[in-house]
Amino acid sequence: SPATWRTSPARQARVWRAVAVRPERSRDHAMGRLHAPLLGREAELGMLAEALAGGVERLVLVAPPGVGKTRLTDEFARDADATILRARLRPDVVAPYQPVAQLVTAALVDAGVSPEEDAAYRAVRDRVQASAARADVVANALTAVVWPARAGEDRAAGTVDREALFDAWLEGFEALRGERRVLWLVEDVHWAGGDLLAFLERAGGAERLVLATARPSLLERAESWCAERPGV
Repeated sequence: SPATWRTSPARQARVWRAVAVRPERSRDHAMGRLHAPLLGREAELGMLAEALAGGVERLVLVAPPGVGKTRLTDEFARDADATILRARLRPDVVAPYQPVAQLVTAALVDAGVSPEEDAAYRAVRDRVQASAARADVVANALTAVVWPARAGEDRAAGTVDREALFDAWLEGFEALRGERRVLWLVEDVHWAGGDLLAFLERAGGAERLVLATARPSLLERAESWCAERPGV
C-alpha cells in the first residue's frame, strides 16, 4: 500500500510497503504497468485469431526465452472472444498435473463457483449431464487434482487408468464451461512431462483451443507433439 516517507521538511519520497507474499511468482505483476505498445506482431495476432475462430484444437508457440511469447499471448487474450483459462509451468514444481489444477481453479472462478473443495465438488457434480454415479466420478476426479487428499487410495497407489482420468477431467471442464469457446493459455510447456503433454493433446477440441508456449528444447524432446497436423 502507498505511503509517504518524510526525508526532510522540503523533500518527500513516495514508497510502498510490502503487505503480503504472492502465492505464485509473476513477471507480469512485477512489471506492473511498464509495458510498451506491441509493435510488428499483426501477422501473429491474426493467425491466433483465425485459429480461435476457425476451430483449431491446439497451437504451440515456440521461441527462445525473452522474445515476447507471454506478451503476444496476453495481447491476443485481451481481445479474444473466448473464456480464458491460464496455467504456467515451473521447473521447481514436482506435481505433474499442477498446471491442470491451475486450469481447474480458473474454470471454477469463471463459472462463479467458490474455489473451495466442498463447494467445487458439489458444483461440478450438479452440472455434469450424466448419471449420479458418473457425476460423482467426474466431480471427484476434477476436484482431486486441486485437492489431492480427495483422490483416495487408488490414486495414491497409481491404479487409476490415465485415459479414464483424462476423460473425467474433460467432462468436468465441459460442465463448467459457459456459452463461449474456451482458450487455454498454458505457458512454458517445455517443463511438462509426458503425461501432461498427453492430456493437453487430448484436451483440444471444437469448443476449446489449447495454446501452449515453449522454448525450443521442446522440439528436441517432444518433436511429434509439436508436429503440424491437419485440423489440429
